[in-house]
Amino acid sequence: MRGARGTWICGAASLLACFLVGFTAFAQDSRPSALSTVAADVAKNNLIVFIQPEYQPLAKAASIVGKTRAEIVVDKAGNVASVKLLSGHPMLAPTGIAAIKKWKYKPCEIGGAPAMIRTEVEVSIPARFDEDDQTREQKFQQVFWPNQKAGEEALRTNDLKVAESKLLVARSAAEERGEQKWLEICEVITLLASVKYKQDDFDGAESLYKESLALHEKHQRSDEAEVAGAQQNLAFLYFRTGRLNDQLKPTKAA
Repeated sequence: MRGARGTWICGAASLLACFLVGFTAFAQDSRPSALSTVAADVAKNNLIVFIQPEYQPLAKAASIVGKTRAEIVVDKAGNVASVKLLSGHPMLAPTGIAAIKKWKYKPCEIGGAPAMIRTEVEVSIPARFDEDDQTREQKFQQVFWPNQKAGEEALRTNDLKVAESKLLVARSAAEERGEQKWLEICEVITLLASVKYKQDDFDGAESLYKESLALHEKHQRSDEAEVAGAQQNLAFLYFRTGRLNDQLKPTKAA
């Protein structure tokens, strides 16, 4: 019995050893091979299908431009297998990644055999843009929005001196960017008019409300909601000052 049992234990041990050796070999064969890193300029030379990312209307309307940079893995057939975002504006990166996934490369060979590679890519959205203008836009974004929001909050809490100060800084930042920021200029002018209104400076408020209305009318149709809103601001001011009938009556012929 002992001999048989010893033989059985020995056989089981041998079988287990064989299983472990086989499993180890299987696990080693199943592990993904290490990816080779290829320089960006070298990989770019192997790019055979390039898709330009879409320039989203919202990003265009906000004058947001820039570059999306990503780390990609290219499979043995030359397809982009994965994309990892490294940098890029939140309004640009999604379309940048979507386009990069459609790129196609010549298969890379290492040691004479097709291989998966890792590399970095960068794409401009839109395809061409003025980098100096991008710098000016970044400055605008950094100055305008914090001051506009701070001014709006100060107006809400009736801290009118701070509100006016912050809003004037925001207005200056928007005006530096010119006509492309007409809507932002309208918004901050309207807030400044509200400051004047709360200060009982009705003439100052009227002048600013008219300025905002003129900008809306320059860039929009007369039946658009924003134009109606600007007109309503003036109408409310005239009602508050008892001048509504005078201002809304038809102009007499000369």
